[in-house]
Amino acid sequence: MYSHRSTVLHSLVGALPDATAVRNTDVVLPVTPMFHANSWGMPYGAVMLGVKLVFPGPHLHPEDLLDLMQQEPPTLTLGVPTIWLAMIQLYDSSLQPGSPHHGRWQLPTGLRSMVGGAAVPESLIRAFGRHGVWIMQGWGMTETSPVGTLAYPRAELQGASDDERLRRAAMAGVPMPLVDLRIRGDHGQDQPWDGTSVGELQVRGPFITGGYHEAGAPPDKFTADGWLRTGDVGQLDRRRLAPHRRHRRDRRRRLPVDHRPQEGHHHHRGRQEHHARQPRGRDQAAAPDQAVRGDRRPPPLPRRAGHPRP
Repeated sequence: MYSHRSTVLHSLVGALPDATAVRNTDVVLPVTPMFHANSWGMPYGAVMLGVKLVFPGPHLHPEDLLDLMQQEPPTLTLGVPTIWLAMIQLYDSSLQPGSPHHGRWQLPTGLRSMVGGAAVPESLIRAFGRHGVWIMQGWGMTETSPVGTLAYPRAELQGASDDERLRRAAMAGVPMPLVDLRIRGDHGQDQPWDGTSVGELQVRGPFITGGYHEAGAPPDKFTADGWLRTGDVGQLDRRRLAPHRRHRRDRRRRLPVDHRPQEGHHHHRGRQEHHARQPRGRDQAAAPDQAVRGDRRPPPLPRRAGHPRP
């Protein structure tokens, strides 16, 4: 479960210049469902700042998304690598003179994109980069509200080669402000930030959940000192959280993180979020430091031919 406080803090952090950097003149196209990980918190942040939101509905095929971008050119998009890969393949093919879609689409100038949910290959970042679109990937989970890290351009990389910048962009990024990270080894020891030592990624912060509805904080999900056990395996260095893709538990991924040293620690956590396996409760208004029950979702829409279910 989330609290009003944790959602507000996540929205404020997500709008910072090194995060989404959204402002009221932006147009955001979230190709991420609001019923899963809150559409990465974007609906809250966009409404907070008066940002225009363009929703694709159930029309998530690359052709539909590219058509929508011509009608409502976005400045920021959100999506997962599989959709973005299919989109860039279709777009590149449309540039060929013999393509039936030749001249149909143009990627918006200055478009930037947040991509997550799975590892973003460097080749995908390069493919969009050739068209002036910068992809910024991150890591998170429902329990982190959900954005935990972002691979935003760091100051120390300003003089780096394109290959080095792209290599770093293919990592999971640095912790968001207010988020603490650590790597724990198999025997419970803290792993050094040397870029090679691997362990379970654990997080804490004011918008990291502290437990589950009607389940509390079971020891397989939380440590005795209050850190969330993410189930993802990673390694920390002084610059990036480097992703390795392996699961030690049922949902474990390996990811590299650029660990930015931060002053102090943040012990406070938001209220428990609704666990995915628990039934939905009825609507309840949000209030500071009061748990918020999720809205009961309506039945799924009928699937239309040629379009995936939302």
